[in-house]
Amino acid sequence: MSDTADMAATLVSDTAEADAAPASNGSEAHESFVPTPAARTIMLGIDPSGQILQCDRHAPKLLGRRSAGELLGADLSDLTVDSSEQRDALAGLIDAVRSGRESTAMLSIKAEKGRQADAVVTVQPMTATDPDLTALAVIRLPVPSSER
Repeated sequence: MSDTADMAATLVSDTAEADAAPASNGSEAHESFVPTPAARTIMLGIDPSGQILQCDRHAPKLLGRRSAGELLGADLSDLTVDSSEQRDALAGLIDAVRSGRESTAMLSIKAEKGRQADAVVTVQPMTATDPDLTALAVIRLPVPSSER
């Protein structure tokens, strides 16, 4: 397994554990306190043009979609707020994917319930059995303060 695949497996595991952690109401003992994560992680498998080929199970809900089918085949640009600054940042990420480099940018993402959220988006080149799948896009969305 490649380092990227190991990292992806770890991120999926960490995300699942954080999502499964019960919320604390303050009445439990200090030892059982589980802090609420400040961000939610979404992982997408993308091709060199930024088309989404795979998504994790939480992606549709966190990105305001009804199902994975609404994400698959879409472009990363469909997830971002349309502005010249956003297009430039996204173009930099796609250029990194095409040249096999890791890159990170801040993008305004269209998230669940119609809200917009500034997210940290990292693209990491990867080797997969599917020749079209060339990178992993990791999107870290902040948890709304009302849910913390």
